[in-house]
Amino acid sequence: MRKIVVGLTTGAVVYRNYLVDSLRGEAEGELDSLQETCGTIGEKILDTATATEMVKNTHTHRIVFSNAPIEASLGKKGECGLDGGKFPALRMAAENMQCVDDVGHIVHSSLLHQLAPSAAPAASGRMLAHRRRGYPMLGEVKLSEDGAATARWIRGWHVPRKPKLVISLGPRATSDIWRIVTSLQYYRQSVIRQLQALMTEWRASGVEISWTLGQLDLPSDATNLEQLVGEMRKAVGTNTTVALAVSHLSTVSKRYASMTTLNKTVDFVVLHSHRFHSTRQPFTGHHSPLFAKSEILPDTRNTVEGMVAEWHATLKMKRSQIIMGITAEPLSMNLHGNDRADASPPFGMGATPSFSMPLLRSEDGDKRAVNGKRVCELERDGASRTEFIESIGVPFLVNGAQFVAYENERSVAMKTTWASLNQLGGIALFEVQLDNPEGECPKQPFNLLNTIIRTQVCETCVREDDVLPCNSPFTTSCSYRLPTHNEKRPMPASRIPFESCTQVVIEEVLLNQNGQRIPTVTTMLARTLNFRDDTAREAMVKLTSEQPHMGMKRTIVSVRCDMTNFWFKQLLRNKGQDISRNLLSFIGNYSLSGIELACDHLIEDEDDKGAFDSLVRSMRKHLIDSTPYMKCHHTLSLRLPIYTRNLTEKYDVSTLNTVQHVVLEPFSDPPRDVVTHVNSPLFPSNGHDNDIDTIVRTWRAVGLDKAKIIIQIPAYATLQDFTSNLTEIGVAATNPRVIGQAQVCALLKPRLNVTIEPTMQWDRIAAYALTEKREWMSMQNQQTIAYKIFYAVREQLGGVGLLSLNEDDWEGRCGSGEFPLLTAARARCLAGV
Repeated sequence: MRKIVVGLTTGAVVYRNYLVDSLRGEAEGELDSLQETCGTIGEKILDTATATEMVKNTHTHRIVFSNAPIEASLGKKGECGLDGGKFPALRMAAENMQCVDDVGHIVHSSLLHQLAPSAAPAASGRMLAHRRRGYPMLGEVKLSEDGAATARWIRGWHVPRKPKLVISLGPRATSDIWRIVTSLQYYRQSVIRQLQALMTEWRASGVEISWTLGQLDLPSDATNLEQLVGEMRKAVGTNTTVALAVSHLSTVSKRYASMTTLNKTVDFVVLHSHRFHSTRQPFTGHHSPLFAKSEILPDTRNTVEGMVAEWHATLKMKRSQIIMGITAEPLSMNLHGNDRADASPPFGMGATPSFSMPLLRSEDGDKRAVNGKRVCELERDGASRTEFIESIGVPFLVNGAQFVAYENERSVAMKTTWASLNQLGGIALFEVQLDNPEGECPKQPFNLLNTIIRTQVCETCVREDDVLPCNSPFTTSCSYRLPTHNEKRPMPASRIPFESCTQVVIEEVLLNQNGQRIPTVTTMLARTLNFRDDTAREAMVKLTSEQPHMGMKRTIVSVRCDMTNFWFKQLLRNKGQDISRNLLSFIGNYSLSGIELACDHLIEDEDDKGAFDSLVRSMRKHLIDSTPYMKCHHTLSLRLPIYTRNLTEKYDVSTLNTVQHVVLEPFSDPPRDVVTHVNSPLFPSNGHDNDIDTIVRTWRAVGLDKAKIIIQIPAYATLQDFTSNLTEIGVAATNPRVIGQAQVCALLKPRLNVTIEPTMQWDRIAAYALTEKREWMSMQNQQTIAYKIFYAVREQLGGVGLLSLNEDDWEGRCGSGEFPLLTAARARCLAGV
């Protein structure tokens, strides 16, 4: 090391016309002398990481790069107006040539990994290179001050499920330091021993090796890094988490390709998929685009989707070993004066490179650190233009000359759901301290982190030994609609896949006023339960004969109140006990195991609420006291629509907690047939809050037991016709109609064999498509079904329901087998076994 001489130049490389041709400038710069460059007028920026000074002149379109600090090297006066004498750069080098104590070190802020299903913050380790007494001593490892503070806080944090602590080694170390430490076994072993001591001291459960500041430039870099990883794994054993953080630059340049043992030695690779663009580039861009299929991006490899594909398909890492990186730190750049047009999106526009932490400027000229709070303030500034780019799943804003690329709740939700559906190992949230920790703007603190927690799911299934004959902890409720005389291709009861369901709900029997215009209470009770027609009645009789194939599966009848509110009140107040007995007699006649009652639309006031509560309690008592069905008590469930948000207005929540299940019916958002909509979205987004997650949280907030809730998912799709040239969600539409999955497949595969790809709303978990005839089609697919099932498992809900089997492709005409939506997730998850 002491024989290596570093060469410097006193000249500079000058690029002219650097704004021409999309900011690319000339292919080669011109070499100028120090005398010529010292007089350059313009903005001066010193990049301390590369010891390079840049001077920009936006009027002459001239940019200068120099290794010699132009002003500092010239003294006071010389030929450029500074009195520095001759050879100023040489004299400066001689004056500053001395041994330094700290050649390089690592300082890294808190990192939080969302390793499903728990979160694991990572403290940072410093790897130091010191020169003492004339000889080098490399590889000293210790926690940074921030890392030690984080570790102390976690150690003193007393909670039932404490996050795991992972020590991140080297994220701010230069490639030179990494190259020395990894190349010799002595240094590798020294680093490993020190890390083990740190892990023991701070009770850490894992280590992240992070050679990410620089690239793996030399052929030996990957080999030596792989050697360190292998020795680390051997030293810490299999019970300690070993992760490798990887940069996108080294990924694109195929530097990791030779590391063939990574999928066996590391538990995770943490993708720095939040660093595709930086403030050092002289043009605008986004640092974390999600999707690769976009004309906006010149290189699809520089996307989350592209980087994941490279590590999974090419580098052979399992998806469960890949962790996606997201950052809470926005990227801010100042646009050039000539490039402040309203381009959408303003990517590739001229911007001032910055080699230090980016700053956001307020209107009064103050500089404020980039963080979630400041972006929130700019979003609410009337002078800002904000836009969300659907094709790559990211937002940006422009405020005057300021361009800001950032993550918001919608983009993070899209990345999280995409990662979950692609079965990635988890999410890494960087710079969590910038995620509005005080809840100043918006009022919700850590809004990005909370979005990850709210939207992330994992493939967790109910264990076989958890399933009980009478009460499964997770129910798959399969609705079967009794066919009527006008159906062209009715599904026979013999095709019901009992083996994939924990219960079958028969749709539907009507509780009505016996067809009389002005009936008496007595005549109503003579025949209050009716089928839709005689064909449905005959189908019910045939269904009873299928009982030998049901095993221990429950068969429940759905009963809908089909009368005016006046007669509903009369029945409740005068003959509630008789209704209970009639319903019990009905399920006995058809050998059914329970009732699912849907009367929410008729409960209008406090009197209705009290009377219906009495009816529910009476029915439960009669059902429990009746003869058991296959040694199990008869059950009562209630079906509720999404617009019943405030349960306490219509129900006594304590009574709801006594029934078998509370079923959330399918719905559309926006909830009107006159505009285009999506069916049963899972999460809120962009001002839309008619969604499953919001209603589940609202119900739970007033005391409803989460284990009582069943989410009913529509198997049908809806078609609508546009009334204008607009083709998006929420625009005017007409002629809504329901179709089944077999028809959906036919519409997605037009005559010319050109498949129409449905559009996924990743932030909401909903899907839609435009048909060949320009019809709007809202639908479910295997991805949306699977995600909603895993959401229900994560939230420990009572289960999911599919409405109905008749609309699923029960004949297998789509080519994906019979009942493809029902089998969207693993059969044992769906069946609760």
